[in-house]
Amino acid sequence: RTLCGQGYYEISTLAFYADADLDALHLAEDALERRVIRLLNPITSNLTIMRPLLAPSMLNTVVENLKKGNNAGRLFELSNVYAPKELPVTQLPDEIPHLGFAAFGDEEDFFTVKGTVEALAEAFGVRFDYERAEDVPYLHPGISADILCQGKRIGCFGKLANDVTAELKLPKDSKTHQNIYLGEIDYVAFSELVNPN
Repeated sequence: RTLCGQGYYEISTLAFYADADLDALHLAEDALERRVIRLLNPITSNLTIMRPLLAPSMLNTVVENLKKGNNAGRLFELSNVYAPKELPVTQLPDEIPHLGFAAFGDEEDFFTVKGTVEALAEAFGVRFDYERAEDVPYLHPGISADILCQGKRIGCFGKLANDVTAELKLPKDSKTHQNIYLGEIDYVAFSELVNPN
């Protein structure tokens, strides 16, 4: 309800994507997010792994909107990401709810997205602190932040990194492609810090 009140629309994306989606975010080969569950019989070649984070799903939705001429928007998804207990998989993975959100368009900036995060904290009666995000390769290093609650890192948000943006397949006349913001919160970690009263 809080995000809808901030002008966000809920989306629902598939729980699968491909290694290329992680490559697009410039994740290192040894990044934890590369420890993925591979499908033995994928539906298509671009749905081969179970998603370890929501950022690629959010970004793909933003790109599709821009291609269709929707030059501004706010989107969110509360959905599971999948973490294998071991590889190769011999038991069911951990299914961890994450909250992903994206904002794009000429009117969006770091502070409009921070306002969204602040509204979320207020709605749940907690306080967030912020630190410069140092290890999120797909976010601009100077325009991104880690989200901390009671000293624990629960997520991050920021502007899409310039080198990632430059590789997106977007309409040439789209100016908004320079103004894409992504965020993601580990909803389990967040919920554990919320006062149940």
